[in-house]
Amino acid sequence: MLKNGNLKDFNFNDLISIISQTNKNGILEIDTDNIKSFIVFYNGNIINAYNDDLNNEELLFNLSLKEDGTFNFVEKDTSNIEIKINKDIYELIKEISLKKEFIKNLNDLNLYLNSKITLLKNDENYKILEHLKDKNLSILEFFELSKYNVSEFIKLLKNFIDNNIIKIEETNSEVTYSNLLNIANNVYSEFVSISGLKMSNDIEKKIKDLILLNNLNLIIKNGKIYNIELFSYKLDKKIKNLKSFLKELISYSVKIYGNEFIKNISDKLSFNLEALIIDLHKEI
Repeated sequence: MLKNGNLKDFNFNDLISIISQTNKNGILEIDTDNIKSFIVFYNGNIINAYNDDLNNEELLFNLSLKEDGTFNFVEKDTSNIEIKINKDIYELIKEISLKKEFIKNLNDLNLYLNSKITLLKNDENYKILEHLKDKNLSILEFFELSKYNVSEFIKLLKNFIDNNIIKIEETNSEVTYSNLLNIANNVYSEFVSISGLKMSNDIEKKIKDLILLNNLNLIIKNGKIYNIELFSYKLDKKIKNLKSFLKELISYSVKIYGNEFIKNISDKLSFNLEALIIDLHKEI
């Protein structure tokens, strides 16, 4: 039986599936980014999961995004541990995989699960729009009612937006968060574009360290910084943490390439980055 190893070598979903098939009782301890998480198995089923910040299915989703970290499974009696998760292991894995795919597609469109949808005009060719009549559904609620798979739903959602059939209502806070994340990605891409391989690797490591330091709901993958939807993270907390992250990222970039770096980003974004930096220093 697989008892210990590293997430570099085992996909998280495969790992919990392998342990589940043994029908063992015990606790899987996973150490990622110096944070210890615990997954409780009873008769091969996951009944509880927790660390200092997250728990249960939200933690399982978060761990599924990790590509590095040690794990160790210890067999022990878990019959006295409270059941917080009551789903089949394969149902959990399916939900995790679906959420990962869904969020990735939404990130590419700069949309969020909880953003509200307003129906601007009806189109009788799409019965799915009936769900939006007299209702202010979130994107996630609309998806669950649609019964479409992820790729079909995303394609349809984009079509509705492009043809002014629906409007995605973003709050001021959501707009702020999207803008800050866009700036962070522009800072990152600009740094990489003028750097060699070593410096590009250095900035990626720096970003990962900052994500850990600021307790961020972000992940860096394939040359882009992505938002992770964690429902226990309130938007105001996400914005505050992202501002701290952005301040440190810009300071690091300026330290390497000087103030000309700020000017290049400002020109590309048509945005006064210097003014933002002053604001960030005032707020944080």
